[in-house]
Amino acid sequence: MTGSNVFVADALPATPIGQAACGVNAATAILAYAGTPQSTLVNTAFASTLDARVVDALGGAVMGESVSFAAPASGATATLGPVSGLTNFNGVVSISATSNNLAGSYAVTASSGSLTPEASFALTNNPIIGTVSWDSLSFVYDGNTHLATAHITEEPATTCTVTPAVGPDVGNYAVTASCNGTTYAASGTNTASITPASATLALSNLTQTFDGSPKPATVTSTPPGVSFSVTYNGNPTAPSAIGDYAVVATITDPNYTGPQASNVLHIVQADAPDLGISITDNRHFVQFGKLLTYTIVVNNPGNTNMTGATVTSNLPVTLLNATPSWQCVQVSPGASCTPSGTGNLSDTAVNIPAGGGVVYLFNAWVKDDASLPTDVISTTATVSAAGDIQPTNDSATDNTQAVLLRDGFEVGGDGAEDVDAISSPDQVNPLTADNLQMLDLGTAWNADGRITELARVQGDTGKVIRIQTLRTSGQLLVRLLGSNAVSEWTTINAGTRQLVVGLADQSVLLVGATADLQLAIDSTSADLHNDSRTTVKPRRPG
Repeated sequence: MTGSNVFVADALPATPIGQAACGVNAATAILAYAGTPQSTLVNTAFASTLDARVVDALGGAVMGESVSFAAPASGATATLGPVSGLTNFNGVVSISATSNNLAGSYAVTASSGSLTPEASFALTNNPIIGTVSWDSLSFVYDGNTHLATAHITEEPATTCTVTPAVGPDVGNYAVTASCNGTTYAASGTNTASITPASATLALSNLTQTFDGSPKPATVTSTPPGVSFSVTYNGNPTAPSAIGDYAVVATITDPNYTGPQASNVLHIVQADAPDLGISITDNRHFVQFGKLLTYTIVVNNPGNTNMTGATVTSNLPVTLLNATPSWQCVQVSPGASCTPSGTGNLSDTAVNIPAGGGVVYLFNAWVKDDASLPTDVISTTATVSAAGDIQPTNDSATDNTQAVLLRDGFEVGGDGAEDVDAISSPDQVNPLTADNLQMLDLGTAWNADGRITELARVQGDTGKVIRIQTLRTSGQLLVRLLGSNAVSEWTTINAGTRQLVVGLADQSVLLVGATADLQLAIDSTSADLHNDSRTTVKPRRPG
């Protein structure tokens, strides 16, 4: 058929011959004939019209039927035009559709009378492609996983889905964001990170007692469970020997950061009282009839206090007691001893704290007797106490050779004394009762461990008294020494640098020490030298 007014409907889907409905042109169904499915951007017209077709029982077109179209009233939808019409010669009604500003999928329906089901057109409003803005990409380690967050830049209220989860350990992680908004959609990738958490280390158990086994310090982390390394003087192995060790603890856990902890580990000896003793008369030779002064030092090198110790020193047959016989000087806080005594040294009330000590000054005259069986003066001092773990240092002996003559006897008027053990004394002369003189202690403070003659005082009769000092264990002592008499030792205050010497009734007065000293120049006391020998055995000059 041809002609400008000729319209040809679509052919039937099957031959109508023999069909009961052949020739019955009644509407039986409404179909979505064209325009489904399709999609377009939001706020954009769909490219194809929505075509609904009304057909009869044989699928043939039914012309002149009324058809109405309907879109969702909310959400993603479309504006339709027109919304109704009559079917044409081919049973079709066509309308246009324009998407609104909301992305999403939906259905537009077409109905005609009571025909069921309605025709349905599947439409999709596609979002506009936007950009991703990242909100959180960095987290501090807490042992948990975290989710990075993002939104669409053009639609800030939109929350994106970000995968995968980040963590739990410190490090960098690739993440992807998928964002679907009402009008926009976006996607993007980035790098999220877990940074180390803060931690601290504390050292304890820093004083331990030696038992031969390793003695590691105790390291505590906050929070608990942080990994760390420890060195002792730079060595990772815990020490076992007695001593002090620089301890450094360092965080090694990659999930934590924090400062090093440092201190000193002390491995100390077990409680072990240990007394030691030494004795010396500060000389190698002595002439008969001379005075010897022994310095006996008792100390406690152990690490616990010692009480009730006994110190003894018995004079050999070559020596006689002097007056005073012995004195004790406390040289450390907490130490105590009997201040003085006569005869042989015997002190049973000695208390010495750990690291402390006392000093005994023991005076004795060398017998003026050449018939003695030996001319070696051997004097021993001992200390004893319950619990002393080291007996090898509990006894000491001093040996001094007795001689008649000795080269260099002019020095100090005592030829047996060592030349380098005697300073050149100043002669204080003449000295009268109203003539006080000052003695300088400058050199005496430097003469550690030996008796030094500070000066000599000569009276009208020519007799001499020596002023002697002894510096021991940090203290300076002074005494007066005559030909047959000796004063006690007395201490000199640390700041004192001068003493005053004077004469009264042929007695020498020494003022300025802890206690004033006095000794008669023309003493006529009994002979202290046991000068009762009948013969003198010649001695080969030393």
